[in-house]
Amino acid sequence: MIFLCFNIKDREKIAEPILQHLRSFGFSVWYDRKDIFIGDNRYETNIVNGAGNAKIEYAVVILSNNFSSGHFCIEELNLLRKRFKNNDIKIFPIFYDMNIDNIDSDYQWLLELVCKFVKSKDESIFAAYHIVAKITNDLLLKEKYTKISQFIRQSKNSFLKDMILCYESIDMYNYNARMSALYYIYLYIKEHNNIHQLCAYYYKPFEKLFSFTKLNIDTDRREIQILENVLLLLLSKYY
Repeated sequence: MIFLCFNIKDREKIAEPILQHLRSFGFSVWYDRKDIFIGDNRYETNIVNGAGNAKIEYAVVILSNNFSSGHFCIEELNLLRKRFKNNDIKIFPIFYDMNIDNIDSDYQWLLELVCKFVKSKDESIFAAYHIVAKITNDLLLKEKYTKISQFIRQSKNSFLKDMILCYESIDMYNYNARMSALYYIYLYIKEHNNIHQLCAYYYKPFEKLFSFTKLNIDTDRREIQILENVLLLLLSKYY
């Protein structure tokens, strides 16, 4: 599960766009507007059940010029930092409409991590790409196939193997052809297996990226890495 840490002033500007993107990729996100209700103990809900929840494996921390004026977001970040030091959680820092030279000393430690700087909610999708690429990469570490070459060597499904060899032969800069090949391999797997019984992140990324890009991109912003990762998850599950 993913936790969102942000100042409420940034809810509509950047937090909710990132939330919607992550959910559309099939991931479960702990979100205060959905998971806290009137009359709830705010500390217990936000801190104990939210940032401190052992089921939360990832946290998206959205830093902006508003962040320091928030009370609960600072408490959440302090707890997330402790968990991070204990290797209990992974943090994705996103700096929203900020200059790297003007980041408060309290948050400089976040710059030691790979982070994203975004200027508008239109760029939130590309921040989500990085998050999804990392999480799907982590998921692969538990699976049978972590690289396409492993499937090619081990698979007994000659048709799938031929399709993937065809994909591997496509020029690495021919992004549209590579995305199309991955998508048609996904359609084959979908046709022959009940993929909707799996967690949504096994198939939603293909649906999301097909809908968003129509398999037409000028630059690879992690789309192909995401699709390769999810394809390997499916191949590990069924073949």
